[in-house]
Amino acid sequence: MDPLPQVIGQVLRDARRARGLTLRDVAVRSKRRFKPSAVGGYERGERGISLERFCDLTAALGVPADRLLSQILSRVTPHGRREPSVDLTQPNQSEDAKARDVAENAHIVKARRNDDLTDVSARRAGESSATVTMPRSMLNEGMRASPSFFGLEG
Repeated sequence: MDPLPQVIGQVLRDARRARGLTLRDVAVRSKRRFKPSAVGGYERGERGISLERFCDLTAALGVPADRLLSQILSRVTPHGRREPSVDLTQPNQSEDAKARDVAENAHIVKARRNDDLTDVSARRAGESSATVTMPRSMLNEGMRASPSFFGLEG
């Protein structure tokens, strides 16, 4: 059985619940484009969803489609996505000053984005350097100093 529909459904359900929305709320927010039964089918992995409908549904949820797609891909192929990440739930756990600096900067980026749904943050396509202010050299130094802090070991 293909795990992709189940993972898509889990991510959609998590996003809906994080926003405190019911299936009926989604129907109303989507101007009835999505019936509660259809959304429930997507969430249970019983129905496939096209990319166009996925994007429309994420808009009704009030979450950028790229954020949810990234979560889906990370769950489906976690070992194939070796992008550096910062665990923002424990930024002060690292004893390395460079790693702490990177974590603090990542919190600033999340605050600028009003991003409170996830503990993972990455630069988005088309995002201006004014939003992501962390110099690449700072990130590289932090990754070299504390690879496990950035999820790069294993």
